[in-house]
Amino acid sequence: MVPPPPWAAFVLLAVSSGGFAVWNVVALAAKQRIAPAELLDRVTSANRVLVYGGATVGALAGGWLAGALSLRAPFAVGALLAATAAILLLTARRA
Repeated sequence: MVPPPPWAAFVLLAVSSGGFAVWNVVALAAKQRIAPAELLDRVTSANRVLVYGGATVGALAGGWLAGALSLRAPFAVGALLAATAAILLLTARRA
């Protein structure tokens, strides 16, 4: 299998990073709008615990999958989880 050219990795990394930046701004604005001012610090702290805790669990699970199956397995499982989340989000918004 031939690896993709370096420019393709650069483009994908730039698009991914831009998407994360936009998501962070939108999520922060939503938290500030929804949470009462007196609870905003607690909401932010709880969000960070969940995000960083989830990243830790995901990294451990990805490492385990790569070691147990193959280096492609974490990507396949991640794509499946992302597709499932997108489908659930799209169907929930219609209800």
